[in-house]
Amino acid sequence: MQRLSRSVVRGLAVLAALAVPAPARALDLTNTWAVTVNLIGTTCNWVFTQTGADLTISTNGNCLPSYDFQASGTVDSLANTFSVDGTVLFWTTFPPQLAPITINATVAPSGTEFSGQTIVNGDIVYDVEGSLCRNGNLDPGEACDDGSAPSGCCTDTCTPEPDGGACGISPHDQCATGLACSGGVCVGTPRPAGTPCVADGNSCTLDQCDGAGSCTNTECSPCCSSSLGCAEAPHFPADCAAPASGGSVFLLETAIPDEADRLLFRLPDGVGPNATDFGDPTAATDYFLCVSQMTELLPNLILTVKIPAAGSCGAKPCWKQTRDGFRYRDRLRTPDGVTMVRLKNRGGRGAVRVVGGGANLSKEAFPLPGFVDPNPGLWVQLRTADRCWGAFYPMPEVMESGLIKGTGGE
Repeated sequence: MQRLSRSVVRGLAVLAALAVPAPARALDLTNTWAVTVNLIGTTCNWVFTQTGADLTISTNGNCLPSYDFQASGTVDSLANTFSVDGTVLFWTTFPPQLAPITINATVAPSGTEFSGQTIVNGDIVYDVEGSLCRNGNLDPGEACDDGSAPSGCCTDTCTPEPDGGACGISPHDQCATGLACSGGVCVGTPRPAGTPCVADGNSCTLDQCDGAGSCTNTECSPCCSSSLGCAEAPHFPADCAAPASGGSVFLLETAIPDEADRLLFRLPDGVGPNATDFGDPTAATDYFLCVSQMTELLPNLILTVKIPAAGSCGAKPCWKQTRDGFRYRDRLRTPDGVTMVRLKNRGGRGAVRVVGGGANLSKEAFPLPGFVDPNPGLWVQLRTADRCWGAFYPMPEVMESGLIKGTGGE
């Protein structure tokens, strides 16, 4: 028998090795993905956590105020697919609704995109698409990534636009000046920390600049209910000191220019729980003036005004303790337009007065656009984290765009 040469044997071994299929590349989806669900329309971050073939997906509040969910399932690395089941909470309904959810999707060969379907309640189908590009993280293969709020400096494929071009990262462009592109990033001079801004369109979150150029919303306003996902929910009368004689007054007027805007709330004789317990605003007790219009479905938060504790207004402390309560004065009307606050213990009843105006008033649209109701009730409340003084005006004298006025109250 003729022997094969060593070179031929080696060649046959190489061919045999090539004929054996390579093992499938393990699919690891652990990352933050920018995901768009059709019909809902919003793009927000889903957090994927994979251990072996087990997969958990959660939104961690990133998709509020639209929806929030958590689901778990498995990954098939051979088919490049994943499937998870869980529960979704929709905040766009009142009251919020829970529903079962199933997500089936196929991952692109690149491992950086996926597409599939989201099935709600077993029969409502939404198309879903996800990508690592636009998740706000610089992943392998990306030159830039400015998240799901485009700045104008990074393209949809995560490559940089030319330097020097004008840009803006909504909502962060409210927190910096002189914005321009540089290396795919929108940079500028940050505004001071605490400057009011609008981060997410949720009027319940306390949005302010962080001093580094970003608009943050890490805190839920006392004007809203944190237990309901930071949703609008005025305190009810049993929880709030109310007028004893119906002598309260509220006025909110917007004008052109904004410097002519006016605000007044007066509650001369509040009675109820902790009516004269004002805390200590000279040190730690923040106050908030909350105004909500009551509709048939849910409250519409018209105005949120923060009156921060402690601090200096000019050369003097903003707050001063008096013999019967506390007084606040700020001629610069920072941060939210309040000029004066008076908190007074009047013979065991809580008397409060808030005066303000100007361009710093953080007004929402009011009244609710297109809303017509013969009983447009109005809640006006001065709150701390655990105390409340307020009045309900079932039939305000004036309730129109640019002017709200109510007297009496209950």
